[in-house]
Order: sequence, then structure tokens, then C-alpha cells
Amino acid sequence: SKVWPTQNMKHYETLSYLPP
Repeated sequence: SKVWPTQNMKHYETLSYLPP
């Protein structure tokens, strides 16, 4: 759980999303 812009700009909490 890091702070990265996910698909939902409203939530910056990444569940299982990894930035490039």
C-alpha cells in the first residue's frame, strides 16, 4: 500500500497496483 495515483484519482491508496 503505497501512495501512487491509481485509476481512481480520488483514492491514492494502491491495493495491488505497481507504478511503472
